[in-house]
Formats: sequence, structure tokens, C-alpha cells
Amino acid sequence: MNKLFLIVFSFCFIGLAHGQKLRQKKVSNYFSTEEFKVDKETGLREGSYTKIHDYSGIVIVTGQYEHGKKIGVWRYYALDDELLASFDYDRLNLVYMIDIMDPKSEFPVEKNGSYVLDSVDSPAFFLGMDEDIAASIVGNKKLPKSFLNGKDYILAVASFIVQTDGCVGDLKIVRGDDSQINTDFLNMLDNLPDLWIPATQKGRAVATQHFYFLVMNNVKGEDPGVTIVQKPYVKILSIVK
Repeated sequence: MNKLFLIVFSFCFIGLAHGQKLRQKKVSNYFSTEEFKVDKETGLREGSYTKIHDYSGIVIVTGQYEHGKKIGVWRYYALDDELLASFDYDRLNLVYMIDIMDPKSEFPVEKNGSYVLDSVDSPAFFLGMDEDIAASIVGNKKLPKSFLNGKDYILAVASFIVQTDGCVGDLKIVRGDDSQINTDFLNMLDNLPDLWIPATQKGRAVATQHFYFLVMNNVKGEDPGVTIVQKPYVKILSIVK
């Protein structure tokens, strides 16, 4: 009996010790709150993850982490609680996505180290909301001197790759009129939530290239003097002073 008690107690102690290695964290921006656990020793995320929209209280993302990596099926919801998409990060397969794409759309898909326009079964999809981008912009309070001194616009163009695991890579400026805004723009994009679902082709995840255009207008309604071709892999962020 005493031996059995010692064995049971030992298992309880081991479980308690393991539990003490993890600490619960909450990270809030201006619009939503992330809840997850972090390993005290490694600093990596472990266990269940949820993201909650602060105003509505709706859970918009659920999933699991293991050693800092997404595992299993993650689910992403709209603010009306409708399922937007689910993705299996173990198999790198899209389980479900709402119909959002023109079937004729093409995306720059990785082929032997280069990116060529090709059709996909489903596009790479940013499951964060516009509020995530807005929060990143609001959190960046610096503006370049040229903007403050009356320059009509500043245009920065960044490119990046949504990799097969949904992580963003090769983030860089491909055009920029001001060194400070280039740096701030890259920091802003780098701080966006890791909420990409990769594109799929023939049922498998593929890497695709995307572009963000940042247009800053000094006067509301003023033409920034640039024409940006609308493409499904191009997103335009416009800020008016």
C-alpha cells in the first residue's frame, strides 16, 4: 500500500513540476487578446492557444503549439462566429476554407527557387483582421521628416514569402522613398500576427510571394501620384495625415 502511494505521489509530483515550467500569458493589442502558455526555460509557446476579439468577445483563433511551432488543426473564425478556415499544420493541408477566390486568379508560386504566376487551389490567406494591421500602424508613432515637412506622399513597397508552414520569410523593401519609413514599414509588417494559411496546389501547401504597398497622403483626398495594379497578392495600406 505504501509503495503504491509513493508511486502515485511521484507521478503527481512530476506532473506538478512539469506544470510549473509553463506560465500563462496574455498579449493584447488595440483590438484583440492572445492567450497561450510559454515554457519558462525555453521561452517557446506550448499547449493551447486562443485569440479573442476584444469588442465582441468572440474566439477567432484556436490551436495548439509544441516547442514554439503550430501543430494539429487550427481553426479561424469570423466575427459572426462563422468558420473561415481550418488548416492542419502537421500535414500542411488545408482542411477547409470559405470560398473567397476568383477561379481565374493567379499567384506567384515558388518553382525551383523562382516565383512564377500560376493557378492555385486556394490562395495564401491572412486570417488576421484589418484591425491587426491598424494596431501595428497605430503602435508605430514615428513619421519621417519628409512627411512632416509637407511631402505629398511616401510610397514603400515590401515583398515577402508565405512559406509552406504559414510563416513569413524573406521580408524586404523592393521600393522606398524614405529610409526611416522603410525601416518602420518592415518593423510593422514583421510585428503582424503569424496568421497566414499557405496557398495550396494539388492539395499540398506551396510557397507564394506577396506585396504590401504603403501610401501616405499628406492631404486628405490628394492623389498620391501612383497607380497600383490590383492583384490578389497585392495589399494596399493607405494612411492619411
